[in-house]
Amino acid sequence: MSQVVEEPTRNHAILDLVISNDPERIANVQVVEPLGNSDHNVISFNVWCRKQIYTGATKTMNFRKANFSSLRAALQGIDWGIMFSDKNTEQKWLSFKMILNHYCSQFIPLIRKSRSVKNHPMWLNSEVKKLIGRKRKAFKKYKSEGTVAAFNDYKHYNKCCKTAIRKAKIENEERIAAEAKTNPKKFFKYINSKKMQVEGVAPLSYNNNMVTADTEKADVLNQFFSSVYTVEEPVGQVPPNSCTVASAPTTQWLAQDMVLKGLHTINVNKAPGPDGIHPRVLRELGAELQWPLFLIFSDSLSSGMVPRDWKKANVIPIFKKGVRSQPGNYRPVSLTSVVGKLFEGLLRDHIQNYVVENAIMSSNQHGFMKDRSCQTNLIAFYDEVSKKLDSGDAVDIIYLDFAKAFDTVPHKRLLSKLRSVLGPLLFNLFINDLGEGIMSNVSVFADDTKLYRPVNSIQDVTSLQQDLDQLAIWAAKWQMRFNVDKCKVMHLGCKNMQAPYTLNGTALGKSIMEKDLGVLVDNKLGCSKQCQAAAARANKVLSCIKRGIDSREEGVILPLYRALVRPHLEYAVQFWSPVLKRDITELERVQRRATKLVKGMESLSYEERLAKLGLFTLEKRRLRGDMITMYKYIKGSYNNLSNVLFTSRSFQRTRGHPLRLEEGRFHLNIRKGFFTVRAVRFWNSLPESVVLADTLYNFKKGLDGFLASEGIQGYGR
Repeated sequence: MSQVVEEPTRNHAILDLVISNDPERIANVQVVEPLGNSDHNVISFNVWCRKQIYTGATKTMNFRKANFSSLRAALQGIDWGIMFSDKNTEQKWLSFKMILNHYCSQFIPLIRKSRSVKNHPMWLNSEVKKLIGRKRKAFKKYKSEGTVAAFNDYKHYNKCCKTAIRKAKIENEERIAAEAKTNPKKFFKYINSKKMQVEGVAPLSYNNNMVTADTEKADVLNQFFSSVYTVEEPVGQVPPNSCTVASAPTTQWLAQDMVLKGLHTINVNKAPGPDGIHPRVLRELGAELQWPLFLIFSDSLSSGMVPRDWKKANVIPIFKKGVRSQPGNYRPVSLTSVVGKLFEGLLRDHIQNYVVENAIMSSNQHGFMKDRSCQTNLIAFYDEVSKKLDSGDAVDIIYLDFAKAFDTVPHKRLLSKLRSVLGPLLFNLFINDLGEGIMSNVSVFADDTKLYRPVNSIQDVTSLQQDLDQLAIWAAKWQMRFNVDKCKVMHLGCKNMQAPYTLNGTALGKSIMEKDLGVLVDNKLGCSKQCQAAAARANKVLSCIKRGIDSREEGVILPLYRALVRPHLEYAVQFWSPVLKRDITELERVQRRATKLVKGMESLSYEERLAKLGLFTLEKRRLRGDMITMYKYIKGSYNNLSNVLFTSRSFQRTRGHPLRLEEGRFHLNIRKGFFTVRAVRFWNSLPESVVLADTLYNFKKGLDGFLASEGIQGYGR
């Protein structure tokens, strides 16, 4: 509970209080003159009720009654070559949009959707509506007549209504469960629809006043969002870039079949952009729209001109965390043109191939790179750190944070670096030279940067500080800012000197635990805190399923668990896999609880429930995941990273497969449980027929057969 009155209400004392468990709802608190003969001042304040108010009606496309066959026939009769002749990219796009919108308005009717105070439940269908109407009529008839026959009619319709509602809820929840993996938003929308409160943008604090009107809140957020962008220097003052200039991309990068494939893979659940073209329309009419879009994309690629509609966006504020009344706690999400995003997606693969073939991207970068992930970043970085600690060195890790990294990139400076690949504005390319001249070990995932160095002497501390100064010079040169308050240093090792470091003249804070790419890492490199956090997140979602889903059928609970709960327990788990029995039990307890939710499983043992539901224990899944990851490092997509992490055996015995690895020695238990150590021995024990599988699919199939035949449930067997 919080008390929000800050001024005296009687003489010099605060005797009249306004107490709330949610102080964000209380706004514009004022103490004014007393009324009548009272010696207490009057307190006036506004209470914000999170309630969806009526704002009229909107019209959307009614795809259930759309005549797509007539729409296809109309589009097939257009000669796009003649239509686009003697027109530039902008004019071609405007002609395409005008024609498409014209035929859509002709063959796809609009439906009027009112933004009422109370939304209808997602499970409410026409059959239930009819039965509810009949029940109401029967109830009115019974009230007016009072006969036994009228009462029996009412009971009949009431029973039918309850049965229909139960059936509609089950069918709706089955649809939600079936789409949980591809469209998890539908599940959370269903859960939130049961809440009494409708969350939105709260009244915002601006110049010591609370802004409540929607237009005023939009102006405040717009002013804040635009304030974070970097004001650039004139073009002539952009620092020179050492990258070589490559030839421009050609129309060979595009083909009609690529456009058609992209149209057929569009997510119809996404919102349309400012151009108003719905993704459902693009997907349904892929065969008819592939040719005009191919012509527009090719012309845009060859001329370097982008239609203005593709540069516009509808900006939606999304609350992150903290106090809802602060504009800085909202993140802008841009809804851009679906066609523009399709064009960027078609070029993305060619750009990535160019970057790989020409070795442009630094090997330290793992973000938004093919065959790299958060897990590969964490394993590669902390493997080196754990090796240093195991050898007796002290290590200092510095975690760096850019302020509004993706929003503050200066475009002119970014373009000076993008000349080498000619593609979208890729943030990775902008910070690609971040580690040049740095003597410490640097690891980058997009804008998340960390560096470490063994610190066994004052000279080592000085070198690490010099690297920090070099990074500050780089940030000033390219007009990027470090959020010094969020930059931390973590000291590891019992002999660590706990040396202080500064960035831009400000001392860095010391930390004993950091969240690195979503994983909690402490100064002991233990995993207990991460296990607790993962179990807490999974239990939170499981509680939403338990409270919000009425059905307990296996076809509903099991898909929801697999898609929404288990990923929290297995995110980057090859890096932080638990070693202690209590941590293993804590994670397993979540799956135990989930399997008990299934109807008919309450009285069975955990092992029997797993057998009936076709599930493995989480411990066995982690072992299986370790071996799959090992296969990727040794023979698969991670092969270019394996030379640093693993060493092949220099001699081969008669027994065993030819891809056996050296088992590393260790002194500390933290090294014993690390992925590159714990997984090697089991990898060496796998049969040759499993390890030498030609594809990952065949490896998984052989691995599952081996684990089943040997009855292996984990590293302890």
